[in-house]
Amino acid sequence: MRSTRLRQPATIRKALRVAATIAAASTGVLAAMADEIKPPPWPYATVPAAIWRTVTLPATPEGKAASDEVLAKDTIGWPHVSTSGVKLQWHSNSKIAGSSFKIPASKAGEMVLVVGHIHSPAVYRAQPYLFRVTGPRGDVYVNGNLLSVKSSKDGVTISEWHTHKTRGGGLNRVVLKFAGGTTGQVKAELAEPGDIRFLSTIPANFDPARHVGDFKTVSITNGIVNAELAVPDNERGYYRGNRFEQAGIVLHLSSGGHTYFLEAKPPYAPLNSHASVGPAEEFFDAIAWDDAMVGEPFIKLGVGLFERPFDVISHAWYNNYWPLQQFSWSTKATANTVEFVQDVPPVRGWAYHYVKRVVLVPGKSIMRIEHELTNTGTHTINGEQYAHNWVTLDGMGPGRGYSATFPFKVTTDKDYSKVANIEGSLVRVIGTDTTNLKLFGWEPKASDNEAVIRCAGTPAAIKISHDFPLSAGTLFFNDTAICFEPFHAITVRPGETAKWTRQYEFLVETH
Repeated sequence: MRSTRLRQPATIRKALRVAATIAAASTGVLAAMADEIKPPPWPYATVPAAIWRTVTLPATPEGKAASDEVLAKDTIGWPHVSTSGVKLQWHSNSKIAGSSFKIPASKAGEMVLVVGHIHSPAVYRAQPYLFRVTGPRGDVYVNGNLLSVKSSKDGVTISEWHTHKTRGGGLNRVVLKFAGGTTGQVKAELAEPGDIRFLSTIPANFDPARHVGDFKTVSITNGIVNAELAVPDNERGYYRGNRFEQAGIVLHLSSGGHTYFLEAKPPYAPLNSHASVGPAEEFFDAIAWDDAMVGEPFIKLGVGLFERPFDVISHAWYNNYWPLQQFSWSTKATANTVEFVQDVPPVRGWAYHYVKRVVLVPGKSIMRIEHELTNTGTHTINGEQYAHNWVTLDGMGPGRGYSATFPFKVTTDKDYSKVANIEGSLVRVIGTDTTNLKLFGWEPKASDNEAVIRCAGTPAAIKISHDFPLSAGTLFFNDTAICFEPFHAITVRPGETAKWTRQYEFLVETH
């Protein structure tokens, strides 16, 4: 994989590092003030010609359809055959050492597409990021969006191109489109602080077409409950996103002839960070973030090592940061238990040993997820883990009469009456709009960290409970699933071990 990151002058890097340090040590007003620090104008740096590939498409409806595919939003790669049947013969610039390249010869009526990829951060400073193309006039697209341009003697300049990106940043396709018969040399330049990468190939952990459908699984049973789990694998795993932990993802679970979770069904996207099933877990905040300078690694606990970008705001769970390393898990299964282990060596003194067990309790219709987190580093680990419990009872989505009952009288932060009815400790879901209903009214005790989810269309129900108090709680639902999301604040000092358990009881109720 060839990747080029444009680097800014040392004076700008120093200013940004100082600003990042201020933000890491401050909150509120100081952090806001740090974000207002504007560096000197960023100079243009050339985009290597080697990252581009070109293709010439015929002047036919099929050629136009193939062009539309390449220009589609949220797509990456270089397709070889379009759905319209056109073979795309890509020509590489990999042997060009400089920044300028020649537009390949074409005929009138044809079109030439010049395609490259960028990985960009999700958060940008207020200063404009400028993209400049020198050469024949053409159109510029980022993530399927046609950008407005301004012509000058220096070529075509596109301001605010970075606002056209995938959700949370990440990898985007950039396309230069030229009319058939256009000739000349092309050079692209970019002015930005130094965290944009141009890629001449697609890294394996970004390629959505790599190892789809050949993921490994492991099955366990206690004679009552049957479960199939995904085996963590950074090359072939069912889920390879940068958000949820790979360990513990339940693909299918049944008990007493009923199913209780959103299940893995094709098609699926292993690199979609927000798409998972079962009781997917995530550590909401990063560790080793506050002491990381821009360009240095931080840890997403249970997931991997990522690079802190050139901004001065706090970590955001949904951002697609540049991945430095996906942490591996070892997997060991018995008849009714799967144990996952992850060891992370020190990163500036941050390190841990993490054990997760999924246990089907003998003789009962119960599954437990047991956790042990040992701090093997020299800094205290403060984190907050939650489970995005994707519940669908017998495959019924919201809109089929779901409700959740809690041990406390539910209060909320705003009016949710258009999507839910709240009657004391009972929340009835009446809509399917994506909703994140924040739960209040609970006390900080384990007995309040519980929910029973039911659906009017089935006797199946699920009771979710814990051996720890809530630090926060939400009831998330959309047109796919209903999810009780219990958060757990964890503090682990060096040499100590924290333990906590989530329990799922699979019920069949008769009335």
